[in-house]
Amino acid sequence: MKIFSVFVIILSIYFLTSCSNYKREGVSQINTEYHITTNFSLIKGGKSVETITAKDGAVDLTLKITYRSNVPFILEIGMTDNYKQIPFVVKDTEGFKRDTVFTVNMPETEDALSESLIEIQIPKLSAENHDILFFVHNKTKSENKSIRSYDFIRLFVDAGKDVSDKLLKDEYKVPFTSEEMSENTLELKSVFEKGRLTGCELKYNIFKIYEGEHFRPEYENNSNQPFPFLILALQNGKTVETEASYFAWSETSLGESGSVKFDFKKQVSEKFDLTIITIPYPFKNPENLERYQLIAYHGISYYRHDFNIIKTETF
Repeated sequence: MKIFSVFVIILSIYFLTSCSNYKREGVSQINTEYHITTNFSLIKGGKSVETITAKDGAVDLTLKITYRSNVPFILEIGMTDNYKQIPFVVKDTEGFKRDTVFTVNMPETEDALSESLIEIQIPKLSAENHDILFFVHNKTKSENKSIRSYDFIRLFVDAGKDVSDKLLKDEYKVPFTSEEMSENTLELKSVFEKGRLTGCELKYNIFKIYEGEHFRPEYENNSNQPFPFLILALQNGKTVETEASYFAWSETSLGESGSVKFDFKKQVSEKFDLTIITIPYPFKNPENLERYQLIAYHGISYYRHDFNIIKTETF
């Protein structure tokens, strides 16, 4: 895991900030007075992008972080390519570095709205479509028991060759059982050991993605439409393999909530950090989705199990 500091832009003035002397024990204490707001976007050619075209080769991007904070904070950034975690390259003040997870020390800004620009290179991609997912873990928020500690950024790389049939295999699929809606988007009903595997049962309330009067008609008018989703799990910044692959997937209809059961290869212990993520419409180009699908496409949800404290949030 690489740790680096980033170039920070405040009121259009560029300067290099290093927070390497920031004491970690100060972060781990619960601070009810801290305020951190962040927004993330991918930039290519000076424009924010969700879809790019690339046939065969590396992809250069800029991760733009817009933020305001009254304390220094720590971000962990990782990436999956078609939901398999791979190393990528980041440029910092010392040059280019390659790793699977990068730790970024961010300085406090008080009331100023600030920007950080991180240059990223995705390694050479094959000549097929790629569904890229960046996950950003705000470690400072987690250590202060916040439920809003993850952000997810999707990028679809269109190379003209669909991979969904190849990757959404029947042996990776887990059955979906209809149940009464839960109060939260995701709820982990149970976690239990199964020899070398960890068994999980997860409740998924799809309706919560469409909360709000602006989204409700999209849900009601398309409730019979298919709703495929992928299940990914992270443990301490690393993806956790399922029994059959590096993810599981399932399918229901948009108007039907319920639960899925699946197994992971790593076992749960008393001190275990497990974040389960549900990703609607995997391997789909957002430019080809209808509005009701796009709402869910960006509605990535996660459920975090950490030291017997359960956290749930929908994005």
